[in-house]
Amino acid sequence: MNSRCRVVLTREASRNRELATALANDARIVEVPLTTTEFRTTEEITRELNSLSHQGQYQTVAVTSARAARFVPVALLFASPDARVAVVGRATREAVLAVDGIDAQRVVDVPASPDSASLAKTIERGPVLFLRAQRVGTDLADVLAAKNMELDSIVCYQTLERHLNFSDRRRLRRAEIVVISAPSAWAVARRYVRTETLIVVSGDTTADAVLVDHALVRVAASPHVSDVAELVRQLSATQHRAVG
Repeated sequence: MNSRCRVVLTREASRNRELATALANDARIVEVPLTTTEFRTTEEITRELNSLSHQGQYQTVAVTSARAARFVPVALLFASPDARVAVVGRATREAVLAVDGIDAQRVVDVPASPDSASLAKTIERGPVLFLRAQRVGTDLADVLAAKNMELDSIVCYQTLERHLNFSDRRRLRRAEIVVISAPSAWAVARRYVRTETLIVVSGDTTADAVLVDHALVRVAASPHVSDVAELVRQLSATQHRAVG
């Protein structure tokens, strides 16, 4: 009988692989993707950029998600020649650098906690072009406004809730640990997770969203896969001892 802890990973299927591999020997891994991503086309983004008033003037292109990385090259076509790309988090940086034609010297990392407010504090040059999701907080805009920097934003994608079938719902209900990567994922999972299930998150924003409904939340040291995996291992071992 397999007595390892049941852990559910909830990112989109293609984005669970690294964490699943890291935990393969430590837990019983099940994937239940909770959201899907709908991207706009490059043509749509280009038309919108053509309608903005700061063409050729943007000093900074801000990117807070790896999902928006694909649109950085077209955004830079509408920026100044020496514009910088300000990114939040290692995953976003790696995704941006993986895009053909992006010079690493142009990419500026956020040194503080990986969130929009920290990004805004890092940005020193405006106007700013923000490549964002449809749903996003106002932290970036608020901090930039306080610094008297102009901001234009382009919606590049939207995150949609995935319909869960009976098997998906049962896997969530049976889970001992569920890894949640974003508030949008918790909006789906919250209806099916038991009160005694441990929720692992990779940042304070997601933790705050989960804590509205659920008390057992643990935050990884960072969003990096190694830190999330280490926390899940520790919790899995604790769960195993508790039932052993």
